[in-house]
Amino acid sequence: MEKLLQNFDKEIAKIEISGGKFLKGSIIDISNEIVVLFNGTDYLYIPIDHIQNLKVNNDNEDQIDEPAEPPSINKDKEELTLTQVLTQAQGMYIEIYVTGKLPLNGYISNIMDDFIVFQSPIYKSQYIAIKHLKWLIPYSSNKRPYELAEKTFDILPYNEPLSNTLESQVEKMKNKLVVINNGEETHCIGKLNNVVGKIVEIKTARSTSAYINMDHFKTIQEV
Repeated sequence: MEKLLQNFDKEIAKIEISGGKFLKGSIIDISNEIVVLFNGTDYLYIPIDHIQNLKVNNDNEDQIDEPAEPPSINKDKEELTLTQVLTQAQGMYIEIYVTGKLPLNGYISNIMDDFIVFQSPIYKSQYIAIKHLKWLIPYSSNKRPYELAEKTFDILPYNEPLSNTLESQVEKMKNKLVVINNGEETHCIGKLNNVVGKIVEIKTARSTSAYINMDHFKTIQEV
């Protein structure tokens, strides 16, 4: 797919990504792993693995102009990888979309083998599976999420011990109250009772057991 997409550089496109979301903008960069889209306001870094389909929008009914400033990520115009995007975004205020109706806003404090630690003023510390990241948008340098005042939501290091993989990190959360996938289903909120392989047992508020495959964990956090 990525070989075909090289032909769409500088085109105005409409892209459908996993989860039934649609994005429009000018394609300003394409690599084997990432498409960079400018929507007239923001740069969106979209992993190719989540692109369902792409259509050229010759009419440009949204009148999307060429960007006036270069992107804050990949200023050196290297061949972008998802790891490079995450590394360069670490310590910036960003928006990411993983699951549900709304994106998450905050910053990446740590990058592990297959997950990131994401700090949000709303959700606090979350572990987010890298493979489920659908897009990433860096904020303008003078902006903070929700226009929070300085020191209300500063970029700070996360000093808790971390495992290299999300599976190992989840195993350390036994007997803790957790929220999975931002609580999009009732069985995604409860006490993490047990972990066997990739299957997690969650005890819900009504003391029923739900069994969830960790491969479908997009986010998880302790509460």
